[in-house]
Amino acid sequence: MNKREKIYSIGIAVLLVVLVVKSFVLDPYTPQGASEESFYQWTTNQMATEYDSVLFTSNVLVNRIVDIGEKEEEGVTLYVAKIRRYVAGVLPYKEVYIKEDKDKFQ
Repeated sequence: MNKREKIYSIGIAVLLVVLVVKSFVLDPYTPQGASEESFYQWTTNQMATEYDSVLFTSNVLVNRIVDIGEKEEEGVTLYVAKIRRYVAGVLPYKEVYIKEDKDKFQ
């Protein structure tokens, strides 16, 4: 390998390490409070029932909750879960949002 190829190889390796750290350390969400924990569990159960194909059960595709927020919509406060889908648990490829009434989890 010449010098340029070595530099590119090192750069790609560093970026892959950064992607793995981001996917496994920085992305997972930790609920704060009992109602958020309840919504987190509900969302996890919804994902398990909705995404039960072979790709998800064999962990080729993985769903991970990365954020939970509140949103006011038509006078109702909603919890909104941001779910990121990964290929092999590392490579993010899509984001999905799930909304549900906050009062359901009080």
